[in-house]
Amino acid sequence: MIFDEFDEIHCAFIKGGEKIRLLKPLIARPIINGEQVEIIVKKGFVSDGDSTKYAKFMFPKFNKALKAAILHDYMYGKALFTRKIADDIYLQANTELNVSFWRRYVKYFAVRLFGSGNYR
Repeated sequence: MIFDEFDEIHCAFIKGGEKIRLLKPLIARPIINGEQVEIIVKKGFVSDGDSTKYAKFMFPKFNKALKAAILHDYMYGKALFTRKIADDIYLQANTELNVSFWRRYVKYFAVRLFGSGNYR
């Protein structure tokens, strides 16, 4: 499991509700190339949630897959892995968080196609 099932997100809305700031670290343990790694998104990290500019009506910024969005923003911002690995972890996380098949793949292909401008 990427996320501990009882680990809740503790955050505060900032910038008029457009972004959130973590009040407690978020710990993720995805599988990469068959091995589990630990990623700690530190307290204070700022995320814009699911930032799907072109499909806001389908994907609210702050939804049940918020953990996946925060993790993805963090991996992109820190360039922890290649874009492909970060996007694959995003897909893993959305799957674990029970995002429907079609929604998680639309989100996955959106980051694959349009996410390069946000990767550092």
